[in-house]
Amino acid sequence: MLRGLGHPGTRYWVVLVAVSVLLLLATGCTDRKLEKCAADLAAAATSVEKLKTDIASRDQTIGGLNMQIADLNRNKIRSEADLTTERQARARAESDRQSLQALFDQYRANLASCAACSPGYPIAALSYSPSAPLALEPVTFADSSEDGESDIVQWVWKFGDGQSAQAQTPSHTYSRSGDFAVTLEVRDAKGCTSSAAQAVKVRPAQPSFDVEPATPRRQQLLTFSGVTIDQLTWTWDFGDGTTGVGQTQYHTYKERGVYNVEVRVTNSLGLTSSKRVPLTVFGTPCEECLDRINTATEAQFHLVYDIGDVLSRRLAENRPYAVASCSRQSIRAALEALDQIGPKRSDDIVTFFCGDLL
Repeated sequence: MLRGLGHPGTRYWVVLVAVSVLLLLATGCTDRKLEKCAADLAAAATSVEKLKTDIASRDQTIGGLNMQIADLNRNKIRSEADLTTERQARARAESDRQSLQALFDQYRANLASCAACSPGYPIAALSYSPSAPLALEPVTFADSSEDGESDIVQWVWKFGDGQSAQAQTPSHTYSRSGDFAVTLEVRDAKGCTSSAAQAVKVRPAQPSFDVEPATPRRQQLLTFSGVTIDQLTWTWDFGDGTTGVGQTQYHTYKERGVYNVEVRVTNSLGLTSSKRVPLTVFGTPCEECLDRINTATEAQFHLVYDIGDVLSRRLAENRPYAVASCSRQSIRAALEALDQIGPKRSDDIVTFFCGDLL
């Protein structure tokens, strides 16, 4: 019979009762509507009696195991492995008994509190905003509980990520995305308590990314690197009709211009967040040089060393400068051919406008 009490089926029933009691503790009569409190008290009394019976059974099991271990030690009939098994069974039974006794003591205290507080106990309730919060952004939690016969004087929040607060209207920031069970327990001036719980779905933080090189140019291989705090799936739209999947992507733009790059992240729960960023893609260094010369003012040309007013005016009037192949040499040749200036001055112009490019 003693071994029968240690059977997995029996332990399953004990665990089931323990879990049931925990659920009652979490959603006990202080959280129900007033008219249901009497029925809850009756159900609680039945649960307490079952716990008493099971605690007695555990005490009997422990006593029997103690006798078996003593017999094994005395007679040395069975192996050391058998002795270890019996000791482990005793430890499990003792752990069960202690857990059940603690639940019994706590629940008995709650019954007394519930009886004293009914029907004037508070009813806990909570809300939060925004309704679809993001990781790394603050979430405001609000107490919307109903007072009982006394004012509520204490609030205990648990945000489901190991953090807590005791303000009536706290703000909390989640460091990652996910589903979080938020609980609020309130206590009034009489010591009567009530609790409420609500699941909060936190979406991934709005994604951000870096682009290398910092000044992207057409026909250049760019590296897009997503910055994350979660395990996420990344999808990209580069704004030129191409897409990609993965936290790090490599992409080349064929033409210069402004592209709207959109990135979307999704976590393992299917919660998503996205961000769209305009990205300016410049031309090649030679193209940028030619652009600067073709958009320069007469006054800018005049600043180039000793170029006089007449030559500055002619340089400005003869634009745009077209080149067969974009290079420093071809730009200098175009300036010389159109404006009849010498190699030194044409080189001075290119250096003045494009010294940081070429």
